[in-house]
Amino acid sequence: MEVADYTPPLQYCIDISDILAQDSVTESRYGLSLTLEGTEHYMRHHNNICGRLVEMLTTMLLRTDIPASERYTLGLLSKISLHNILKTWPGERLRRRATTMSSDSLLGEVAEFESRSLDFMMATRATLLEVCENLYNLKGEAKAT
Repeated sequence: MEVADYTPPLQYCIDISDILAQDSVTESRYGLSLTLEGTEHYMRHHNNICGRLVEMLTTMLLRTDIPASERYTLGLLSKISLHNILKTWPGERLRRRATTMSSDSLLGEVAEFESRSLDFMMATRATLLEVCENLYNLKGEAKAT
């Protein structure tokens, strides 16, 4: 009989959070041109992150040892991540709501896209860390003060 690999739910949250934290540091942005290929790279990278999130959160949601409130939060994160997978470059939407100085250029679009993508990852990571803390506190190993 084969023993299944058991990973505690808290460790899943930590692993996903670590992936999000490391991504912005390890992703190479040097040498990318401001061309169609360059924007496809940014979009593909963003979609890969969202796809990995959906996959990992879906796996986590299959578990039965996660409380309903945390399951709900993780389910929302999964839906938001799935919704954030883009089919096309959102150029026109980025130009309309741009917060960068030069939003008429492709450089402005890329900067705005990267900024929003990073905001999404940071918000997702913060939510995951909150879930981690709640799961940790449920085990009675730590008490909130």
